[in-house]
Amino acid sequence: MYPNSSTGINKSPRYFYGYVIVALSYVLSMLVFGVYNSFGVFFDPMLNDFGWSKGLTSGAFTVSTLVQGLAAILSGKITDRTGPRLVMTIGGFLLGVGYIIMAFISNSFQFYLVYGLIIGVGVGGFWVPLLSTISRWFSRKRGLMIGIFLTGAGAGTFILPPFINWLIQNYEWRQASAVIGIMIVVICVILPQFIKRDPGQIGQLPDGDISLQTQQENPDNKGFSLKEALETRQFWMVILIFFCCGWFAYVVIVHIVPYTIYAGIPSTTAANILAVSGIFSAVGSFVWGIAADKTGIRKVALTCFIILGVVLMWFLIFRSVWQLYLFGIIFGFAFGGVGVMEMLSVVWLFGLKANAFILAGVDLGFVCGAAFGPMVAGYIFDASGSYQDAFILCVVLSLIPILLTTFIKPKRQFTKESR
Repeated sequence: MYPNSSTGINKSPRYFYGYVIVALSYVLSMLVFGVYNSFGVFFDPMLNDFGWSKGLTSGAFTVSTLVQGLAAILSGKITDRTGPRLVMTIGGFLLGVGYIIMAFISNSFQFYLVYGLIIGVGVGGFWVPLLSTISRWFSRKRGLMIGIFLTGAGAGTFILPPFINWLIQNYEWRQASAVIGIMIVVICVILPQFIKRDPGQIGQLPDGDISLQTQQENPDNKGFSLKEALETRQFWMVILIFFCCGWFAYVVIVHIVPYTIYAGIPSTTAANILAVSGIFSAVGSFVWGIAADKTGIRKVALTCFIILGVVLMWFLIFRSVWQLYLFGIIFGFAFGGVGVMEMLSVVWLFGLKANAFILAGVDLGFVCGAAFGPMVAGYIFDASGSYQDAFILCVVLSLIPILLTTFIKPKRQFTKESR
């Protein structure tokens, strides 16, 4: 069929390119965030090689995560204006080159410069552009498709920590870093060339619709600018919610391997626990995305946050390896919903008008929590010789998202219902 002569919209496309977008995003997410979430596997080998403290080593992750959040704001603004392709191409190149250069570092300054700055900027070129792009391609199935996309990060966290650990054990952490960097340069520079900003670029409509009426009546087409969003209390509530989520989640992700080694569990088992958490995070992303489409964002978010709070309390008193594996399963499954909720909450509260830019602002809250949480946990361990107080603080912070989600709702003039 030919595009409609007046609108340029293909009313009967032979295939919907949105599914290609999701597939490409899945692969990119699997590699980029699977590698990034494997920092804990590099942790002890680098610490032993250089003789650094846990606080110093964790600090590089803090700098990288903060840089990632700041870079995401710029990438979100560019994505809203011109699309995601350029942002992700540059990000993929910097990320891959960063891991290659890291194989040659010799001191902490170089580590902070490479991992903190170069790799941080590289990762910042993916999360917001990919989520925003998927949101523009889908409306009715948005939760499902974002959930599928996020399973990529979970699958990557399942596959890559054991793979990187194997590389480190059989070769050395420097060679492992170089191999990972080459993989990223090849894959994360080529695939973004096939990403389209929105269905209108190729004469299609969100969800593969063939009628303009659905798109024109969709309240998501309205929305706030970043400036307007900043003036709402909802924006700051969402930032605080995801700041807390970032804090306790990345304390677990970064420190669970050294924590379990400290408890007398072998490094291979510790890496496998992180991997199990990753695969169940992938399952959770898929399940929570479907649930959000069917029952609404608020109910799903509350359920996720309650489960996370309870399982973090349990983590404080684990006594055996099987209990730690069970923690990894439940925590990963619940955490899989956090990324889904972040994107859907932004659309629910603020629409698609400046979606990527606003998402980047909200994600900066998550990033700040993810940056400072592991660093503070590292310094708590250095000062006390125990992780106990660090994880008690995580439990306290896990209560805040539950309270705020109970009361948050969109402005009435923006949407017809508060789900």
